[in-house]
Amino acid sequence: MIKLLLKLVTDRLETLSRGSKRALLREQQPHMVMNSGVGEDLLLEENQLDAGHDTFERIRHIERQIAEAAIEIAVAFDAAGGIIAVMYGQPSTVQFDWKQERLIMPEGIITHNHPYKTYFSADDVSYAHRLNVAEVRAVAGNRVHRMLRPPAGWAACGFKGLYNSEMRKIDHRINQGKISKEQTKREFLALSEKCAKALSLFTQPDTL
Repeated sequence: MIKLLLKLVTDRLETLSRGSKRALLREQQPHMVMNSGVGEDLLLEENQLDAGHDTFERIRHIERQIAEAAIEIAVAFDAAGGIIAVMYGQPSTVQFDWKQERLIMPEGIITHNHPYKTYFSADDVSYAHRLNVAEVRAVAGNRVHRMLRPPAGWAACGFKGLYNSEMRKIDHRINQGKISKEQTKREFLALSEKCAKALSLFTQPDTL
């Protein structure tokens, strides 16, 4: 009974301690927006980094924490590597809410994990275009795929048009019975990377 009471007291003190830290973080960074209160743990981890860490050291520090998550987690950063917003999604999709999106500036960077360890989806590229971020990143295991905003802007890069054109070609081959289910899956999974390379949008991935 005494051990149980001690555990209850310890757990309660830990809860109060974490609550105090979160309240302090909200005071220090009032611009921080999270969905339903999640994300404080990432922010707590971020605050363990000193000012000597550069932007991408900060980003990789967070990416290591989300790399093996079973659902997609998106994190938006400002140009200095400070966290702006965190959103938890589903195993194959995640998107910030409109309040979070308002805070993401053109110099911002978005990263998220891919539990299935795949390259960018067409939706990832479209979302980067819509938010006009400087860079979008996808964590796939210990690799981080990167795509930088083209010099002429996302709208001018032609990704969506090329992707849709290639999809129509695959659909036509399916309708003609010239492609198997297995090959369809392989080509579909490789399509975003194929388009990125064709348009010189491909950037060598980082490693965590």
